[in-house]
Amino acid sequence: MAASIILADNATVNIKQAIDRAVQTAQIPGAIIRIVNAGGHAIFSYASGSVAPIGNPAARHDLLEDDIASIWSLSKLVTSTALLQLVDAGVLDLDDPAIIERTLPELASKQILVGFENSTIEGRRKKPILVPRETNITARMLLTHTAGISQSFFEPLLQEFWGDELATKGEMVDYWNNLKTTPLTTQPGTTWSYGSATDWAGVLVERLSNSSLAGYFSREIFQPLEMSDSSFDAHMPPQDSKRVFPPYMKHPNGSLVADTHWWNGPTPEAPGPFFPDSDEHRYMGASGLAMTAPDYGVLLATLLNGGVCPASGVRLLSKTSVDAIFSSQLSSEVAFSGVVGVPGPLAVPADLKVHDPEVGIGLAGSAVSRNDRLLSDGRVGRKAGSAYWYGLKNAEWWVDRAAGIGVVMFSNYLPWNDAAWLKLVDSVESEIYAGVSDPEADCIGNSAQNGFPGSL
Repeated sequence: MAASIILADNATVNIKQAIDRAVQTAQIPGAIIRIVNAGGHAIFSYASGSVAPIGNPAARHDLLEDDIASIWSLSKLVTSTALLQLVDAGVLDLDDPAIIERTLPELASKQILVGFENSTIEGRRKKPILVPRETNITARMLLTHTAGISQSFFEPLLQEFWGDELATKGEMVDYWNNLKTTPLTTQPGTTWSYGSATDWAGVLVERLSNSSLAGYFSREIFQPLEMSDSSFDAHMPPQDSKRVFPPYMKHPNGSLVADTHWWNGPTPEAPGPFFPDSDEHRYMGASGLAMTAPDYGVLLATLLNGGVCPASGVRLLSKTSVDAIFSSQLSSEVAFSGVVGVPGPLAVPADLKVHDPEVGIGLAGSAVSRNDRLLSDGRVGRKAGSAYWYGLKNAEWWVDRAAGIGVVMFSNYLPWNDAAWLKLVDSVESEIYAGVSDPEADCIGNSAQNGFPGSL
């Protein structure tokens, strides 16, 4: 049934008007939004905005539906899919700690940061207090952010750990060395802690497949799904290309200004060498990809279609793995705050429990709704059982199997969780669910009411 889902004409008009209004009033720099059904059909696709990269106003162009953007944490779904493919192939058991001990010894040897002494290290930062790890780490924990791994962007304890060195040794500056040397912040398996766990999942994929993450993604995901405009940042077109959605920053006064591009992993100026030709794991599994909305829509349609790409017919994941993405993996023993981010110029903290106090975390690190989402206008949005997640520069995806739709939205500006973006998402979601329908189901229902067998 889900392959026949459509969107009413009036909903299409209303969504476009909401997007245009946000762009024309300079609340956001632009937006690209795509909605797909399980048949892989785009039931809505739209781009709005005129953008230019920093320092090059001559490169200004109108956004197109297939423009390429850095997708930040929307990358986590791809990396999680890759690891689940290896589970489907029998290469690893998600709950076997020996896999981590044997394959990721740098992670297995980490201790837990619990505080600091009054003394400093060479005057730069406080001396950390570290305690031994008492519980095992598993691959399942990597996919659900429960391995005790955080990130300085989200964890004040790690900001204090790095101190002034964060500018030269932080995640965005020296990714692999930072990943190796940053301590855990909680005992594995006890706490949901959003951070770099999916980066470690990417390293695990590389070592188990003996392939770079870029090579694995291309061979096992992008090519089979015909996602021809998907790559890592290092391989995307130049920032002044008219196919690229450049990044922006919203200042406290509300002005939107083109921003410097932050490379997620290797830059075009330093393209290699990469694993397995080097011991350096330089591709970021948590946030390193660049992609178009149509390509991301293919991935969402594949999840809607039970793991089979509706366009190519290739099975990407087993139904068991797909179902695990849409079911919460957190036990009652895991402390789950639901809070993402810390206050600052780059993000406004978000509480996942605002929309759903019982929200869970599925096997792609994404949130899973336990209840239907109530929107600001009183309408009901995404249904219970939907999976969803966000990207740092105000991007979002969700898949609602009950309604038969997948949605991806890009706006590519900071701070994340900006009020104007939240308002637009809420408005768009309201119009989607007011206008989405399944004419085949309606036809069957009408036939049954008229005495005809519903199965015909």
